[in-house]
Amino acid sequence: MNPHLPWRHARGRLARGLVAGCAATLPLLAQAADNPSAPARSAPLGSAPTIGPATAPATPSAADRRLATTVREALAADPQVELSEIDVQVNAGVVTLSGLVNTPAEAQRARDIVRALAGVLLLRDQLVVTHTPDGTDDSTIRRSLNDA
Repeated sequence: MNPHLPWRHARGRLARGLVAGCAATLPLLAQAADNPSAPARSAPLGSAPTIGPATAPATPSAADRRLATTVREALAADPQVELSEIDVQVNAGVVTLSGLVNTPAEAQRARDIVRALAGVLLLRDQLVVTHTPDGTDDSTIRRSLNDA
């Protein structure tokens, strides 16, 4: 008898057990990623967890609405930031800035202001810079690159 054979069988059983454990855990991790504000929960041992469709809250919470107002007020109070082209969304303390800014410096200033506010857990920056410091816009740069 091959002395390595029992080890191979044990290794196979161990691998199957690890795969089964991971398969039961992955849906829970996916559910936590879809809804980070939900309390952590686990399925009973030996049962397969079920997950329904991920749904975002229909309306932001009162805390999120207050934080969004605070963010907008802070950005509006800064003379270096033009708020009219910036959209602010808040979900569970995660602030998303999107829209247009004129310069990289304006985008950086907006990020710095938001990060300094109490209650901001994470900042998602989706701002688009429309002009470079020398006044060249994105479409001009794109055309220059395509012509090269």
